[in-house]
Amino acid sequence: MMLPTKLVLPLYHLTVVLASCVVGGSSEVFSKRQLAADDSDYWQRFLGGISDSLPTSPPKSPFPTAIPTRERTPEPTAAPTKLPSSPVPSPRPTRQPSPPTSTTPSNGLNCESEVSISCVNQDGVSCDEIVPPRWECDMGRKLQSLRFSLEFCSCADSINTQEGFLLDCYDLLPFPSSADNSVRVTCVAVADNALLFSSTIQDGDDVLIAAEVLDGDFLPEETSCSIFTKDGLLIQSFIINTSGNVDLALTNKFASLSLQACDTQDCRMEAKYSFVVSNTGMVPLTVTSLERARNGELENLLPDLESTQLAPGEVGRVGEAETADLCEGEDYFFTVLNYMAVTSNGDGCEGEADYFFPILLGCLVNVQIKCKSEDGTECTELETSAVGSACLMEVTYEYEIENVGAGTMDITLIDRTRNNVTVSLLDFVRVTSLGPGEMTLIVEKETIDLCVEEEVATQLRAEADPPSSVLCTDDSTYTFATRRIQ
Repeated sequence: MMLPTKLVLPLYHLTVVLASCVVGGSSEVFSKRQLAADDSDYWQRFLGGISDSLPTSPPKSPFPTAIPTRERTPEPTAAPTKLPSSPVPSPRPTRQPSPPTSTTPSNGLNCESEVSISCVNQDGVSCDEIVPPRWECDMGRKLQSLRFSLEFCSCADSINTQEGFLLDCYDLLPFPSSADNSVRVTCVAVADNALLFSSTIQDGDDVLIAAEVLDGDFLPEETSCSIFTKDGLLIQSFIINTSGNVDLALTNKFASLSLQACDTQDCRMEAKYSFVVSNTGMVPLTVTSLERARNGELENLLPDLESTQLAPGEVGRVGEAETADLCEGEDYFFTVLNYMAVTSNGDGCEGEADYFFPILLGCLVNVQIKCKSEDGTECTELETSAVGSACLMEVTYEYEIENVGAGTMDITLIDRTRNNVTVSLLDFVRVTSLGPGEMTLIVEKETIDLCVEEEVATQLRAEADPPSSVLCTDDSTYTFATRRIQ
């Protein structure tokens, strides 16, 4: 659909809000681990039998490609009415674990065995059936608990959409850069200074604020957090809206605190693996090797096997726990178990099993609308500033679509609605793939008649799709009124 002539060629800018965090005056780049090992011998030995079915993904770069940047304002200058975003799940990729492998028996005296892998989370749900958490925490109801991860970052490294956050965020001293980087973190309720959290912790540790600490049912409307040196000097302070009615989502970064859980929604999953070696033959055998490979890391499990001597029909088990981050981290967890065994007469057998489950990274998109006249007046103030001027006036709309999630997303829809007419703006965005912290800006000019009393409402809706196919959407509405000039 062609746009009206008063829609100018959109300007778009992409900016990286969080590329690195400053620690002790230096720059520390946060990047994800690589999914595949570089050791070809390793893959040939442990994954050779299933290399054709191993999921592949393009190499990840810790940095976005070079793109124009734009400085963000501390907070929106307009006050749009923001509708809550709602994730729409798409069909999830599925894969069943491979069946146990075993040697082919030739007679009753040969080494015959098999190996298998199973995995469940902390609630007993099979790992390949895990549903990622809902990202949004601002669902219009009060919250009971929030868990953050401490990551030494400045106020400018924040990634969140809480209006005015940067106005109450202060960096006073550099963070400790020594091996002992302990700091004291204190969080209190803004209303009555009630203590929610106070502990000496290190970079990477958890900060949990819970209503039960206050002997109440819910968290306060606002929470103030401060970070001190071991000597009690203030390093950083900021205020987070914890009411549950203001923008708040998993992976949101508030200076040095990154949100990892809100009530029952949790980025962290405990994957509990069970590795089983079974003697399916008629003679005793000895397990001589048991090694596990996962996402490029190799572990010898033989010392942890319940028993390496297996009589006919007996099994040996090894349990292992692994923490999986469902909000950011690997795209999948792929586990291979390789074993070898031998009987008393020297007959040997070997085999392997694999287990795979995906991590469906969701996305989080934020939409903002701004509107100003040619002299910079907010559109919401035009009825007073335009007295005595001509009726027709040109205003400029700015539509910001920002990736405030933890993974890459592709914008699939941008619709603008005004006067009950909807126009697609997607074709005016030259780059639709946004990395974490990146945004695109579309500029539109519109001529309005100030001599006609009416309410002008503009709505913008954006949809985005990450590689894992968990759709996310967001809407924003900007409304102002014109009045007849006397």
